[in-house]
Amino acid sequence: MKVGKRILALAIILTMLLADGSVMAAANVLTMPSALKIIEEEAFYGDTSIDSVVLPEGTTEIRARAFANSTLSEINLPDSLTFIDETAFDGLAGLTVSAN
Repeated sequence: MKVGKRILALAIILTMLLADGSVMAAANVLTMPSALKIIEEEAFYGDTSIDSVVLPEGTTEIRARAFANSTLSEINLPDSLTFIDETAFDGLAGLTVSAN
């Protein structure tokens, strides 16, 4: 993925995080905004600042390498999720997955 697209994807996510009052980021737990529908390709690739992610109901896709090679150790997936790319979690050892 080109650097420009990755920066754009991260900018969109950050904008959504700042705009949604329900977002909470503390103790390396990231609760994504309720408006989120898709985790874009490489959105959190190599991110070492998150340990846990909670995705809201309504999220439908996690694209290629979205969390690959990050420090993510726990993720909560909503029932609305219909697609997870097979490379979304590459390089993660001991990932704990739970569902709503």
